[in-house]
Amino acid sequence: MKKVLLSLVAFLMIFNTVSAEEVEVLENQEATETVSTTVVEETTTTEVQEIQTTEKNESTEENDDYKWAAIQPGSTKTSDGVTVSWEYTGITRNGGKRTINFNLTYTIPEDYKEETLIINPDIFEVIAWGQEDEESNVPMLMPGDTVKVNIIIINNSKYNYNYDENSFVIYPYNADELEDLGFNKIKDGDYLFNGEGLNDVHQYYRTKNKALVALTCDENKKCVLATTENLDKLLREKGYNGKTYNGIDELDKYYLDFYNDFFKYTENNKKVTKLSDFTVNELAQIFDGNYYILDDDGIKEENATLIALHFDFLYNYLLGVSLDDEEINDKNQHEYAPGEYMRNESKGDEKVKKNLGKLNNKTESSMKSNMHLSGPLTRNAFMNYRITGHAHLSYTAEKGKVIARYIDVKGNILSEDVITTGMVNNDYRTNAKSFKDYELIKVEGSETGLYTSEDIVVTYIYEFTSGTGGNDIPETGINTSNALEIITVFSLITLVTTIILRKRFN
Repeated sequence: MKKVLLSLVAFLMIFNTVSAEEVEVLENQEATETVSTTVVEETTTTEVQEIQTTEKNESTEENDDYKWAAIQPGSTKTSDGVTVSWEYTGITRNGGKRTINFNLTYTIPEDYKEETLIINPDIFEVIAWGQEDEESNVPMLMPGDTVKVNIIIINNSKYNYNYDENSFVIYPYNADELEDLGFNKIKDGDYLFNGEGLNDVHQYYRTKNKALVALTCDENKKCVLATTENLDKLLREKGYNGKTYNGIDELDKYYLDFYNDFFKYTENNKKVTKLSDFTVNELAQIFDGNYYILDDDGIKEENATLIALHFDFLYNYLLGVSLDDEEINDKNQHEYAPGEYMRNESKGDEKVKKNLGKLNNKTESSMKSNMHLSGPLTRNAFMNYRITGHAHLSYTAEKGKVIARYIDVKGNILSEDVITTGMVNNDYRTNAKSFKDYELIKVEGSETGLYTSEDIVVTYIYEFTSGTGGNDIPETGINTSNALEIITVFSLITLVTTIILRKRFN
């Protein structure tokens, strides 16, 4: 008998433990389903991005080890309804170095009601806007200059917005965006460091670097203009024609051979095999020299590999954007290059959270951005070059939770909690429930009001009014004392069945 009782107690303990776990799972089922849905959505987005990236890089798999390789983020724009304005505030000088100053203001209107908010600070475009405005007197950007853009966000809405962690990034326009702006794609199969194809906006002006001077000038220093037609002929004469290429398509190979010899650059007794493997000072010399002039205009480069190298050098070394009080200059601008933000998802995040981490309603927040162009390394090939790019910040509205509870005067639970969520400062409303033989006698908390950042609890308290004395809780789906009796009977039946079966098979 003692063994039977012990078995019954053990069974009941196991059964009750499982029941408690099941109840807890059921109570949290709605929240769990919500989280699961979010994960599925995020996975789907990631998969799409991976597919797009794979498609763009199929022809460049052999360059996976490219030192500047980065993934291009998906393009976004500032949320509809948010207005943008800019102001040029003048030049400051420090030891001969110029700082060009702007304010860039984003205003969230009073009637903005969206749960999400996107701000794309146009820290690159604001320079162009200023230069296009003849009355603003904004100077042309020169190597060694710093452009300080004070980003201001005014939240006139009634909602608070929290910064989405790791959403800040700086990156160039993609090929499709540039095509939409009127810049034609110039060659398929050649890609920039971010996996994007080339557009004619990426073309730069050929300059009289040492390689082109050596190619276009004879021993008497009589030179021909470095037009594509002339270079094509001269390169063919030197054997740079290949089987499927025009001579100009192998200008980059000529550069590689010439500068390997000119720099006497060796590594483990081997010459470099890619132009990008030259040092930054050597790359700067490749893009050095005065313009070749043709019809009062420069001659645009047409070799795709050189066009891509020129772009990659700019966005990964020559140009940088620091935040807040981070000092940026000719020695460290490469640490803040757009490519660095693209390769490191958390870069800049702490500064953004410090200054623009929370946009409270009816307040103004700001953060300084400091764009610097290397003085010593940015040579003539970058003159009149259009710098395009995005910065990105995303926010989610702060939300609150309201919990409506239903109990009797003894603290017994009459119904599961009703939980609702909503954007902070939106209206909420809770409602009483009806239970047989019970009367609502008290409400603790406000049945209506505004969601806040803190959880709001509204408790409906009931008193038993008739029946057998108020010991029985209404049938609301909550476990009751009757459940114990059912479990006991079921356990005894199971135990007896087990004993009978054991006797039969022994």
